[in-house]
Amino acid sequence: MKYFLYCRKSNEAEDKQALSIESQRQELLSRFSGARGVEIVGCIEECQSARTIGRPLFAKMLREIEHGKAEGIIAWHPDRLARNWVDGGRLIHLLDLGIIQDLKFSTFSFENDSQGKFMLSIAFGYSKYYIDSLSENVRRGERAKINRGWRPNRAPIGYLNDLATTTIVPDPERFPLVRRLFLSALTGLYSLNQLHDHARLLGLRPNLKFARPLSRSGVHHVLTNPFYYGVIRWAGVTYPGKHRPLVTKTEFDRVQEVVRRPEKARRQKHVFAYTGLIRCGECGSQITAEHQKIYIYYHCMHRCSRYTCTQPYLRSERLDEQALALVAKAAENPTFHRYLTQLLETQDDMLLRERQTEHALLSAEQDTLVRSGKTLLDLHLRGVVDEKTFGEEQGRLQRELAAITDRLAVHDATKMVSVLPQGDVVARFAAAAPETKHSVLRAIATDMVLYEKRLSFRLTPPPAD
Repeated sequence: MKYFLYCRKSNEAEDKQALSIESQRQELLSRFSGARGVEIVGCIEECQSARTIGRPLFAKMLREIEHGKAEGIIAWHPDRLARNWVDGGRLIHLLDLGIIQDLKFSTFSFENDSQGKFMLSIAFGYSKYYIDSLSENVRRGERAKINRGWRPNRAPIGYLNDLATTTIVPDPERFPLVRRLFLSALTGLYSLNQLHDHARLLGLRPNLKFARPLSRSGVHHVLTNPFYYGVIRWAGVTYPGKHRPLVTKTEFDRVQEVVRRPEKARRQKHVFAYTGLIRCGECGSQITAEHQKIYIYYHCMHRCSRYTCTQPYLRSERLDEQALALVAKAAENPTFHRYLTQLLETQDDMLLRERQTEHALLSAEQDTLVRSGKTLLDLHLRGVVDEKTFGEEQGRLQRELAAITDRLAVHDATKMVSVLPQGDVVARFAAAAPETKHSVLRAIATDMVLYEKRLSFRLTPPPAD
C-alpha cells in the first residue's frame, strides 16, 4: 500500500515541546521504511499550526490521495494531522469512503474499523480540547495581569519587561529618548515626517536586537499609544496601569493634536469591514477586498508562494449576511447581548467624537486658509508679491478652501447625531459603519476562516463583569 509521510510542527506555544520535523521524519522512516506492505511515495513537511483549517500542503496531500496517488498516511501522532474538527472530520469521512484505507502512527495504534475510527475521533477531540483549553488559560492569565495593572505582552519602546518581577520598568537607555521625542512633538513645530527624522537621529529602534531605525508608522504608534501616559489599551478597552508614565495626560492630548492635523491626514479611499480579520480556509493567507465599479469583492491574497489557491471571489453582501448571522448567534446569549450593546455604544460614541473633532479641525483650517488669502491679497496690493505669484498662490488657496468647504458640508449634513440607530443589537450592527463592524467582530470572534464562500468562526467569551 502506498503512503504519504506527513510531518508537521507549529511555531505556536503548544508545539514548542513537540518533536521537530527532522526528528519526526527520522523516527517514522526508521520504523516504517521497508516495512512489509508499506511503500512511502512522498514526504510532506509543513511548519504551520493545525488549530485552524487552511494548511496548504495538508490540503494538497488529501487531494492527491483522492486522485489515487496514495491510500494511506503515516504521522507521528493524530495531533500532527488535525487539531480542529473540520480536518479531523474530513479524515474520518475519507476513511468511511475508503479513499484513505489506512493511517499509521508512531505513538498511536489505529485499525480501520468502527472501533478504530471511534478512538481516532477521541484522539482528535482531545487534541482540539487541549489547544482550546490552553488558549483559554492564556487569555485568563492575560486578563488577570491586566486587572493587576500590568501589560501582558512585550513592553513598548522606552520600557523593559522585568522577568524577575513580571512587571514593566523604564528602559534606562531609551526612556529619556522617547521623552525627548514627545517633547519635540509638544512644540507643535514639527510634522510627523520631521518627527520621524528626529527619532532616527535619536537612534530609536523598534527592537534592541536589530539595527534598523523606527519607521514612520512606528513613530506614529509611539506618539498615539496611551500606554505612555499610564493606561493600558487591550482589546479596545483601556485599563489603569501601574507602570511609570512617560508623559502626563495633558501632554499626551496636546501631542494628538499635532499628529492628527487635517492637512497631514491621508484617509483611505475605501474602508472595508472584514479585512485583517479573516483567513483563507485553503491556503491560510489573509482575505483582502477591492472595489470594482459599484461592488466590493473579498478574496484570498494568494501569499503562499508554494501553492496556488483556488478559492473564488465573494461579494460583500454575501459576507455581510454571514457576519450578521454570527452576531445574531452571539446575541442569543444574554451575556453576549449586553457585551455587544456595550461595544456598539462605545464605538458609536467614539465615531461621534471623531466626527466632532474633525469638524472642529476642519473649521480651524478653513479660518486659516481665509486669513492666508487676505494676507496674500494685502501683500500683492503693497507690491510685495508679483502678479504671477499672486495668481498661482491664490488658485492653490481657493482649491484647498473648496475641498475643506465640501468636507464641512458633509459633516454639517450629518448634524452630529448618533451614528447608529436605536433598536435591536443585530439591526444596529447591520446599519453600523465598516469601522464599527470591524471592531465588534474582532472583539467577539476568533479563528475566522473563509472556505468555499462560507465563513466559519469561534466565539470569544466576553470579559467577566
